[in-house]
Amino acid sequence: MIAFIAVYTSAPAQSVNTGWRGHEYETKQFSDIDGSPFLYDDWYRGKVVTVDGDVLDGVTLKYEAYTEYLVYMQQGKAYELSGGLRSFTIFPGVDGMKDSLYFRCGYPPVDENTGKTFYEVLVDGKASLLQAHRKATAVSSQNALVSNKREFVLREDLYIAMDRQAPVKVKRDRAALIALMGDKQAEMSLWLDKNKVNLKRDEGIAELVAHFNTL
Repeated sequence: MIAFIAVYTSAPAQSVNTGWRGHEYETKQFSDIDGSPFLYDDWYRGKVVTVDGDVLDGVTLKYEAYTEYLVYMQQGKAYELSGGLRSFTIFPGVDGMKDSLYFRCGYPPVDENTGKTFYEVLVDGKASLLQAHRKATAVSSQNALVSNKREFVLREDLYIAMDRQAPVKVKRDRAALIALMGDKQAEMSLWLDKNKVNLKRDEGIAELVAHFNTL
């Protein structure tokens, strides 16, 4: 995980407390796979916004990053959130994590990511720096003696999305990153030379995207 503060705009909609319940969520479907399908195992306070601007606030959430379900807790039971979801924010409130993490879906499909994939928004603007957190399965390293035993593994990739277009996977290469900057390539190249930004680091890529958004 990388420690940027996500920039986001909260929706000025009225909070909704009913009509959100989807199917009850069951983890037993993964009982034969080691590890967890969730991005974070703990429940965190959060807020959900639909494509219509309705808000579900003050609930506890988990993101199931294997089959891409957003799950919330109500009266001791976990439910898949249904309907046209747009974004969610979680507020971990624990040391070592950001105060808030903002996730958004609805981008055109790219690689293994679909329109319902929630990307963490690290930098937002005319260019957005996104991080896809996906759980996949691989042969278990903990149970190597058990034939075909599998475990969940976390895969994380950075993407840049320009004006809601399909995200482009980040290559930690100056020429490839500058090529995404459109008619600002010359300005961005001069800025990189002046500021000695390290594009091999996630923080350097975030600085690049944030500066582009000021132009």
